[in-house]
Formats: sequence, structure tokens, C-alpha cells
Amino acid sequence: MSKRAQIFSYSLIFTVISLVLVSVSSKWKLISFINHLFMVGLFLLTVSGAWYVVRGGFFSTFGKSMKKVMKLSRREMENLDDDFLVDDSGSPSKDKKSFFPWWLGTVSFITGLFCTLLSFALIYLL
Repeated sequence: MSKRAQIFSYSLIFTVISLVLVSVSSKWKLISFINHLFMVGLFLLTVSGAWYVVRGGFFSTFGKSMKKVMKLSRREMENLDDDFLVDDSGSPSKDKKSFFPWWLGTVSFITGLFCTLLSFALIYLL
């Protein structure tokens, strides 16, 4: 099974589970359903955004840069170049194994986007 097929199947399963849980939690009322759907969509979009930021190595690069800057003296700080903070070692996230599955960010983004857009469409039709 290719990665696209896996992402599509996980997204479909996750979307159906989200819709069923939102339907049950809203007690089958339309306005409540739209509100819950929007909140679930925003939560999933936040999870996917955080996943991409962490996976991209932002915090690792920030930490390494701060360690380098803190080791400098005041005189070296005045002569600091922009090239000093560039890390040539590559992305740290590709070197070590991730705690979360590789598809988590993409699936939560697709499902969150679908839930949010569906809530907008339903409120427009209401």
C-alpha cells in the first residue's frame, strides 16, 4: 500500500470517527453539531500545526542557537554574523526516530480542514 493510499484511508477513518463522535456529543441538534464540528476541526488543525513545527526541528535549532549565543563573550557578540547561527548538520528530525507516527500531521490536517470547512458550509446553508 502506498503512502497516499495509507493517508487517504487513515483520513477517511479518522473523519468518520470524528463525525460520529461529534454527532453523539451534540445530541443530534444541528447548531450544537456545527459548533462541535468547528471546535474539533480547530483542535485538529492546531495539532497538525504543532506537529509540523516540532517535526521541522524549530525547537532543536532554537536550542542549539541559544547555546552558541550564551557561550559568546560581549566582544564576540558585537561582531556576530548571521552565518554563525546557520546549522549545516541537517535537520535533526530526520536523524532520530519520531515518537509520533509519520502520518499524524497530514491526517489531522486533512480531517481538521474537512471538519472546519463542513461547519462553514453547514452554517452558510442554515
